[in-house]
Amino acid sequence: MNIKTLPSIGIGITTTPNRDLLSATLKQWQRYLPDGAKLVVYEDKEMAGISVAKNKLLEQLDDCDHIFLADDDTYPITKDWWQPYIESEQPHLQYNFLNGPDHWGLQRISTWAGHESYTKSRGCLLYVERWVLDIVGGMHNVFGKHGREHEDWSERIHKAGLTKYPFQSVQGKHFYCADEDKHGISSVKFSDHQGWKYIDTDKLPLYAEYKSYPVPMLVARRNDGGHRDRLWRFLQSNFWGSRRVVEGYHKDGPFNRSLGLNIASTLAGNWHVAVFIDSDAYMDWKRLHEAIDLAVKEQKVVLPFNRVVELNDWTTEQVLKTGNLLWTPEPDQIDRIRTEEMQTQSLFVVVPRNIYEQINGFDEKFVGWGGEDNAFYHAAKIVGGDVLRMEGDVFHLWHKPASRAHQAENGMRYRVYMQTKNREELKWIQNR
Repeated sequence: MNIKTLPSIGIGITTTPNRDLLSATLKQWQRYLPDGAKLVVYEDKEMAGISVAKNKLLEQLDDCDHIFLADDDTYPITKDWWQPYIESEQPHLQYNFLNGPDHWGLQRISTWAGHESYTKSRGCLLYVERWVLDIVGGMHNVFGKHGREHEDWSERIHKAGLTKYPFQSVQGKHFYCADEDKHGISSVKFSDHQGWKYIDTDKLPLYAEYKSYPVPMLVARRNDGGHRDRLWRFLQSNFWGSRRVVEGYHKDGPFNRSLGLNIASTLAGNWHVAVFIDSDAYMDWKRLHEAIDLAVKEQKVVLPFNRVVELNDWTTEQVLKTGNLLWTPEPDQIDRIRTEEMQTQSLFVVVPRNIYEQINGFDEKFVGWGGEDNAFYHAAKIVGGDVLRMEGDVFHLWHKPASRAHQAENGMRYRVYMQTKNREELKWIQNR
């Protein structure tokens, strides 16, 4: 394999203050570093713990296709150490050893096709393909300074159906780890910080946020058992894929889109910027990422489009059958194109957390749906200044129009919103 044609490789090394091993370890990594690989070191100066440090590395290596996480006493000893990991069909692997002077013994469970599995994880060298993080995230921080974080991560990856065994490696000794043959080399005292023993991992969510500023996709949902559910399942598989989408449900009363979005916002937990989406639309991913970066930089609401292309029923059916989202529809394949500002204020809305909090979220006094996006858009301009727009299309899949039973009531509430000019007036209408 020509290394220059490889997808990007990222290597992250965790260390603690006053560790003499780090300098020698870095020299060994540099000796066997693949061309173009990204190497980062995170020094846990505050001794926040292993999971915090590993998550910091995952965040810094988020732009790499293949990620290796190593302790500061672990380094490669073969030239092409990376090759069997990257060529493996398994997206998560690790380096394990059976026994060490200061470590409990492991057992080898099985071997197959150049791989082997173990009863537990050492955690000294971990490999993961980047896309896995979109499904399970990083390591949970509930375990404290050390203990169980590596195993829980591998177990969650396995529970997601991504690996054959939880703790698996490639065969052959490609790495040296000081813990394998030396006493007193560990930077943690296993007699301390044993709180991990009392954590019920079965109650932990599959996804663990690893980014300082996570960006969830938030959608209001209620199953209809019909065409709209079909559209959503299609987009989940063919557009959203493994990206983090949080659904907001509520069971009582008529469907309230504002309430659903606010529920999704709460369920998403610690987010800095979120994208409020509809369950029947898709767009260019590159432009959406640019909009997220712009929202982070400017701390303003960003709409990554200025045209809504409504596909007709025949075209929508073809998209559902073929899964092709990379074509430009012809005029006769489109019902209409919306460009008016009032008609292009939903579908994909990138919102900084501080703006969302100042607005108090979406107004749940809008009954059902209709007008809540326009009210939020207007409130965002009062709170954060101009809403930023990007040139481009959003594609909307066809479905029968929803009932507008509350159109008059919602329209009246929105018209009052339009008359507000400052925060005090905005607060008045929200409490009205």
